[in-house]
Amino acid sequence: MKVESNSTKKALDYLLSQKEGTYLSVIEQTTGLGKTHAVIQKIAEILQKSPDLELKLKIFVVTSGIETRNEFFHDLKEKLPEFESRILLFESVPDQVKHFLEELLSKTDYENDQTLANDYLSSWFDQNTATFKDTIVLLKRIAKQYIFVKQENDTFGELSSRLKRTIYYDLKRLAQKEEIKLNTKQKRLNYLIKKAPWICDLFKDTDLSRYYVLIMTADKFVFPYKTAIGNEDNYWDLTFKNSQTPILFLDESDKIKSIGPIN
Repeated sequence: MKVESNSTKKALDYLLSQKEGTYLSVIEQTTGLGKTHAVIQKIAEILQKSPDLELKLKIFVVTSGIETRNEFFHDLKEKLPEFESRILLFESVPDQVKHFLEELLSKTDYENDQTLANDYLSSWFDQNTATFKDTIVLLKRIAKQYIFVKQENDTFGELSSRLKRTIYYDLKRLAQKEEIKLNTKQKRLNYLIKKAPWICDLFKDTDLSRYYVLIMTADKFVFPYKTAIGNEDNYWDLTFKNSQTPILFLDESDKIKSIGPIN
């Protein structure tokens, strides 16, 4: 469907009003004519008009690159501040860990003293991860790496990538010690939220049920990933199978197709 910029919103209105079920539509438009703005407007309209958002509404925005992904996120968050906590930006694991540490440090006044900052984070970890022994050790190493040696990004990235696995193994060992069965993903999630709810703020993709809009690059959408509660999933299967009303906006599909087919 080839449309002019002033009719993009009308095209989206028409396409999303169809009741036939799953379908694929392509809007062809020259770069710079307002496609992103029209999609953001439509998402805002859907969220504001949905009578019951607890019906597991899921809207995907899948982009060809990080810059476009961030643009969608910030523009949508600015337009819909009341839904900010329901919009999830999928970042790399090191970026998630870095932003989590920054958020923790923003809650205290340590006068820009690196030693005090590290002491504060270590104290927070001790209080909030007391049952996750290996997680405590790794978080402290990551925090020290972040605060004192920020330039060594490779080391920070390697430590961050180990964190999800460490959380899962700690959780599993703790459950075994308490003789609790974690034989489903939901049981693991419930147990994790009970024992360490802060992990859902560190790795926000641990519990996707909290979000209505998921914004990510194409490789995140297509390829498998591991969560903090174990299992290898992909967002397509995990969310589309559990959502009653999934909607996918695939931006710059001609660029995205270079990553390979969606199986």
